[in-house]
Amino acid sequence: MGQQDVKKVLKKEGTWLISNEIAKKAGYSLKSIQSSLRRLVKWGHVEKKPASKVISEEKRLKDRSFAGFAYKLKEYKTISDQKFDDKKVLLLTDLISIKTIKELYLANNIKLAILPHTEKNIQTYVDVLSSKLNKKITFISDIFSKETENKLKNIKPGQIILFDNISNLKEERKENSPKKQSKSKLVKTLVPHFEYFINDAFSISHKAYASSVGFSYSLPSFIGRNFQKNLETLQNFKNLKSSITFVLGGTKSLDLIKLMEVNNKKQHKFLLTGPFSHLALKEIGTKLGNPEKTLKQFNLKSNKNFKNFLKNSTNISLPKDLALSTLGNRDEITLKDFPVYQNIHDLGKETIKDYESLILKSKVVFFKGLPGNYREENFHTGTETLLSALARTKAEVYLVGKETMGALKYFNIAPEKFKFVSKNSDPVITYLTQGTLPVLEALKEKI
Repeated sequence: MGQQDVKKVLKKEGTWLISNEIAKKAGYSLKSIQSSLRRLVKWGHVEKKPASKVISEEKRLKDRSFAGFAYKLKEYKTISDQKFDDKKVLLLTDLISIKTIKELYLANNIKLAILPHTEKNIQTYVDVLSSKLNKKITFISDIFSKETENKLKNIKPGQIILFDNISNLKEERKENSPKKQSKSKLVKTLVPHFEYFINDAFSISHKAYASSVGFSYSLPSFIGRNFQKNLETLQNFKNLKSSITFVLGGTKSLDLIKLMEVNNKKQHKFLLTGPFSHLALKEIGTKLGNPEKTLKQFNLKSNKNFKNFLKNSTNISLPKDLALSTLGNRDEITLKDFPVYQNIHDLGKETIKDYESLILKSKVVFFKGLPGNYREENFHTGTETLLSALARTKAEVYLVGKETMGALKYFNIAPEKFKFVSKNSDPVITYLTQGTLPVLEALKEKI
């Protein structure tokens, strides 16, 4: 049996399969299938993992011909799958981590150009990168100039070029298909000068920008270490069999509702906070009063699934008391005291106590969104208490969101205490709800 036949089966199913399942679907002997799988794993086209880690159905795991492993078509290649010595390589990065840059520079006599899509100050970063690598960095401010073209043609082994930030390029903010993005000015300008493309910008992996999918269409492509680490951690999270406590808040209500739908299992718990919890209270019939204007202001939306979820599920916890601001003072009230004219600024002390207790008893916690306006003098209690509980619990903790990262710094809580932290909530939520990302879909075509 040919390796292409195995790849066709794995691509069609799009999930983890045991070798005998592949043989049955392809109509070939188990022996020939196993031989093809060994080659495909060696060549980096197929992933191999212990079946018990990725398959939950007991019936499948008890099959007599089961050999202990499951296989899935690899969605992407990492920088471990290619040698880049003396090659011209274009690296897209959000500069959250320079691990990929250091590894490429130290392990390969590489001709490296770094394309940053970031919020960081690039001029400052030139000096930082030079210092960390002990290497002079060539900075290029204008990607599209004739001078740049000449520099790229004459790039030498061991040389590192850093382009100016591309996040504000007009075409970079327009999403489109990989094929169309491959014809963008940015991609057409740079592709002729490079042999390989590496994407290490996980923060924009949920966007089909020119840089994130256009280069992948045109060049052999790989992901960097930061991207790889994020993906592997989230893949492991999706495969967890233990109960998970989701602490969900913020204003992106439809994304949070989708996350709840995907994880709607009896063993999981959902603790709702912040504006998202106010929306939930409104949906179950609580007349909030003036806080309902805030929901409209932030465009928080509900849907039929969320209403049914709130009505029928027993694993959702909503605030039983909340803290308002009355002339700047903390004013705690219960739900029976609504509607009110003041705005809500924090959870109430009873809810904070309940949520803290549930977090400390959890095995796994996923935290997205803060419970209150923690920077205000009288309204830090909810955020500080819950984050402190996360730092004390023995549970595996996953924290996402820019504001959450800011709160950790504000309360002097080390991110290293947690299993996973990311200020980039959009790609995290997209991957957990959709099981893929636009960048991954573009990379799949290159496997």
